[in-house]
Amino acid sequence: MAGQATCNKCGAAIVWMKTKKGKNIPVDPETVPPGADLYDKSIMTCHFDTCAAGSAGKTAPKDDRWPPKEERREEELPAIDLDSREDDNDDDHDLGF
Repeated sequence: MAGQATCNKCGAAIVWMKTKKGKNIPVDPETVPPGADLYDKSIMTCHFDTCAAGSAGKTAPKDDRWPPKEERREEELPAIDLDSREDDNDDDHDLGF
């Protein structure tokens, strides 16, 4: 079994395992079979899914931003009339097309 530790958020026992890509992942120790050395999501439970502290420390989804979406000021941008633009025909900017 990989390194045993304690969760910094909730204080529960965890086991640090390696994923197939070599990254570290905290796992609930009761879901790790004896002799396992790699994380297997089909039989093991990642501690992020069961942590009693929940999502503390994670960033809020974009929809939970402040102010709430209903209170954000949505400004209408003025429509641009492309036909009424001034035509700039400076020969200094001739690209040769």
